[in-house]
Amino acid sequence: MDYASEHIKEFSQKLDGEREASDPKPAEGEELTDEQKRDIAIRRQEDNMKKLKEVERLISEAPKYTFNANVSKKNV
Repeated sequence: MDYASEHIKEFSQKLDGEREASDPKPAEGEELTDEQKRDIAIRRQEDNMKKLKEVERLISEAPKYTFNANVSKKNV
């Protein structure tokens, strides 16, 4: 899990930067419309799904370690 958490940071920052660049900005003194808010929510859900898929991919490619439990036993 540490492997995935280390590598997902860069992917997450990239997605967040893209999202912020594409999110609509309200005019000064105005608020976003309901449609704009809905679009932003949908994009965030899509980004979260992308992040989940990336974490799954990273977990599957993470190095696998096996430990020999007999190393610390006597007379094995």
